[in-house]
Amino acid sequence: IAGLGGATVNLDQSRNIWALYGEANIPILKGSKGGDLDGSIAIRYDDYSDFGGTTNYFANLRWQPTKWLLGRVAYGTGFRAPTLSDLYYPVVLGSSAQFNDPVTGEQDLQVNEYTGGNPGLKPEESKQWSLGLVLQPVKQFSLGIDWFQIKLTDIIATPSTQEVVSGNATGNPAYANSVVRDANNNILTVNSVTVNSGDATVQGYDVSATYRDTFKWGTPSVSLMGTYMQKFDQMSPGGVMSHKVGTLVDGDCNPVLDSDTGGVVPRWKHQLQFGYEYAAWAAFLTQNFYN
Repeated sequence: IAGLGGATVNLDQSRNIWALYGEANIPILKGSKGGDLDGSIAIRYDDYSDFGGTTNYFANLRWQPTKWLLGRVAYGTGFRAPTLSDLYYPVVLGSSAQFNDPVTGEQDLQVNEYTGGNPGLKPEESKQWSLGLVLQPVKQFSLGIDWFQIKLTDIIATPSTQEVVSGNATGNPAYANSVVRDANNNILTVNSVTVNSGDATVQGYDVSATYRDTFKWGTPSVSLMGTYMQKFDQMSPGGVMSHKVGTLVDGDCNPVLDSDTGGVVPRWKHQLQFGYEYAAWAAFLTQNFYN
């Protein structure tokens, strides 16, 4: 694994995976006065040689009362196995991020820190809902809005050095043996290995809009696909809630969970595309925007 800085160690691990998957599409109402109503269900079983199996499912309904209106709702469960690095990367000693010590009052410290994998990790699991509408008042234009919410449990993450030190100082049992001090209470080492860090709620809206029409002189088009993130609230191993949308730090300027590895969660992002087609030719101008 390149780019981590300092000495890195070789990792040679493997796993075997097999899966079984099936789905069914179910026409519930067709051609009725109330419109068309369709449903679908899916189920999948995954088996991992290094920690066992899991079963997940998905179900959705699609209702179209008129040609210009479509409604949809979905519910499902999810699963993410810990990677081989998450599980087996050897614990190594390196330098920590900067932190403040609430015991001694010292600020902007850096000390030796143990980081690495954890063979005792459990897989992440999720439950997700979505509810949406698609409007097409004319043939050339359509607009879609979907609300989504995802509940995650047992998230695989690495707590920040600051949280480990602060949690240990307040007696949080999640960090009981994670900080080693000398006789003068100066910190010698911090232990911050990968853990199942708690739960998270992710919530927001997906928006899409498309216009496309054909004239004698060509076919112009414009489309927008965007996501507005309302919430990405994640609980750390020590029970500290991080509100991660649009920031790297909390109100006290402590880093939010995973800010050093996960980056910023944008509040709004979109792709806007203008197109023009004529005969065998086509040209597009695309803007990708994050805020």
